[in-house]
Formats: sequence, structure tokens, C-alpha cells
Amino acid sequence: MPRSPRESRGRMHRMASEQLDRPEHPIFFLLLRLAGVLAAIAGLTAALSGRGLNHTTVALSFLLVVLFTAAAWGLRESVVASLVAMICFNVFFLPPVGTVTIADPQNWLALFVFLVTSLVASKLSDAARTRALESEKRRRETERLYSLSRMILMSAGDLAQTAGDVAFRIRQVFDFQGVTLFESSLVKYFSAGEELAPTSLETLAEVALRGGLVRDSQ
Repeated sequence: MPRSPRESRGRMHRMASEQLDRPEHPIFFLLLRLAGVLAAIAGLTAALSGRGLNHTTVALSFLLVVLFTAAAWGLRESVVASLVAMICFNVFFLPPVGTVTIADPQNWLALFVFLVTSLVASKLSDAARTRALESEKRRRETERLYSLSRMILMSAGDLAQTAGDVAFRIRQVFDFQGVTLFESSLVKYFSAGEELAPTSLETLAEVALRGGLVRDSQ
């Protein structure tokens, strides 16, 4: 059945919000973050070169960049930062400076320890970041479930006016591709996301009117 102008505007607004929340061009943003990592390490290398700093200070400075990268963006970017930082540490600070050759065997150990430390720290920082994001996601889902329950309770006896929002919130909470509700008293459908095919809408109406459960075999 045709939707009212108010429902159409609400649906268009929700679709626009979903488009804004959906990440586009992930490869482009990954390359942009990697470029930022390279720029940060290059700037740090230029700032530390020629100052006569000891190797420990230089290594810790690079490690800070790696940790910040892992905390802000994730494991892939921090691994790249670790490898680039190791190369810069070797070429610009370990003698002979300006080459990839390492004269002192002890510096091989220092370089290896730096790489392992940066990779392990990146993994731990990324794991903490992932747990924080998952915790935030669960918190938002709990809030949505509470909001959905409250909306349904408050709309008792007047569900037709809020059925569109209820369908949208169900889709949000459970991450469905589409949700369709059928109001039997008005013989009207309320959808969020992908809409059902006409045959599926007829099945939904039939089940709503006679009760029962139907599983889609597709």
C-alpha cells in the first residue's frame, strides 16, 4: 500500500543516515592512513637526526609512533609503522649511518628487540582497542533494546503510528537487511531496509492473521 508523505520523508531520512554511517572506499582511507604513518615517521626521523641522541631514546620515540598508530587505526597500520620505523632506525641511527649494513653485531640484537617489541605492543594495543569497540557496540545495542522496549510499551494500543520506527529500530538492533511489520487492524505494511517481495508480503499478512510460524526456505 502507498505510504503517507510523513512515512516517506522518515524513510528517506533513515536511508540517508545509513549511507552516512556506511564506510565507503575503504582502500582509499587505508592508503590515506598509511601515508599519514609514513609522514609521521619521516618527520620524526628528520627531527631526531643529527642530535646525537642515544639509541634507546630514538627507539622509544619510534615506539610511541607505533603505539599511537595501533591505538588510533589498528594492527595493519601499526605493523607497517613498525617495519618502516625499524628501517629508519637502522639506516639513520645505527652505524654505519646511511646504509642498511650494521657494523656492530650488538646492534642486530637491538634492532631485533625493537621490531619484536613494536609488533607485540601493536598487537596488545590493537586487542585493547578491539575490546573497547566491542564494549561500546554492546552498550549501544543495550540502549537500542531498551529504547525499542520502551517504545513498544508506550505505543500500546497505538502501534500503527510508531510501527515504522519500531521496524527501523529492530533492524538496527539485530543488524537485519530488512524488517517488515504488518498491522492487521489497518491492513498496512511498515518496512525498514530491504522490502519484501509481493508474495512474501502476502505470506506475512496471512501468518499475521491466522497465527503460526513460517520459515523461508530461500
